[in-house]
Amino acid sequence: MDRLEELHGRWEASYAPAGKVECPPWAEDISCFHMHEGMQKEQQQRMQEEYEQVYKPHACELHAWDANGFDRCVANRRIILIGDSLMRQMFQSLACLLGPVTASEHASNWSDISSTSAVNYPMPGYVGKYVSKQFWGDLKLVSGASVHARIFGSFSSVLLEDLLTELGPLTERDVIITNFGAWYPRFVKQDGEVVISSTYQRFERDMADLMRVLRQTPAQILWRSYAPTHFGGESGAYVSGEDYQEGCKPAALGEVWYDKWLADYLSSCGAKCDRVHMLPIFQLSLNKHQSHLGSMSKATVGSQSDCRHWCSNVLHAWNQVLYNKLCF
Repeated sequence: MDRLEELHGRWEASYAPAGKVECPPWAEDISCFHMHEGMQKEQQQRMQEEYEQVYKPHACELHAWDANGFDRCVANRRIILIGDSLMRQMFQSLACLLGPVTASEHASNWSDISSTSAVNYPMPGYVGKYVSKQFWGDLKLVSGASVHARIFGSFSSVLLEDLLTELGPLTERDVIITNFGAWYPRFVKQDGEVVISSTYQRFERDMADLMRVLRQTPAQILWRSYAPTHFGGESGAYVSGEDYQEGCKPAALGEVWYDKWLADYLSSCGAKCDRVHMLPIFQLSLNKHQSHLGSMSKATVGSQSDCRHWCSNVLHAWNQVLYNKLCF
């Protein structure tokens, strides 16, 4: 998969990544397609032509998704997803795609499960604030493999260490997929000037801490690269100090600051980071203007858009990349 960074695709109006995908009720997305009374005809047309498009990777560059093939490939292994809301959507996508080979499933709010991590964890650098623990999910596959999601809104190394301890002894057969960063805007506006934010500097510290914890485990680590809309700025949700946008601009090809920093970090830490690999989805996921404004909320024309959350059709493509990364 040395060419993974160069994978591309196209947006299509009617494409099912693996035929008709049946999702568990808890994994259903809010539709990107919202017709409501009073919407003008041209708005309806734009919704159909732009919001409902689905991303399809070029078939010549990726093996097609195969639930049975994935199940056989990861038999008796654990896939552990740790991250924020987009990682939750990646897990939801897996729950849909792996439906034919799922033996059992569980999904709940963190508050509904019994866990040693049920206590409050201070949010690093913010007095009186605590980490938002959002989602807990588990899939058991027929091959004996399992997929686990532990989703929290901001990074805490203490919480991460407790979660890894609770999951039990990690081995070299375990795969940890991770990503954080929706809340680390790169830019802020000060006195009319756009400058690098102190929050982005926190990203650098937090991700170094994340890698410090993970590289001490024997597990294989996959850093899922950033989605093109997973940061502040023109193609993110908003620039701090300005109003929310009412639309999402497409990301530019070169907007890869977060992943470049991480790649440079991994290169600098040498052999200690040899088990950390990238799962690049940035170029694959470059979105067209105004597409896929949210499976979490605010997916309508005329509302404030949270451009960091899309419908999971794009995330189905991410899991196709995961399948190719792990199994070929």
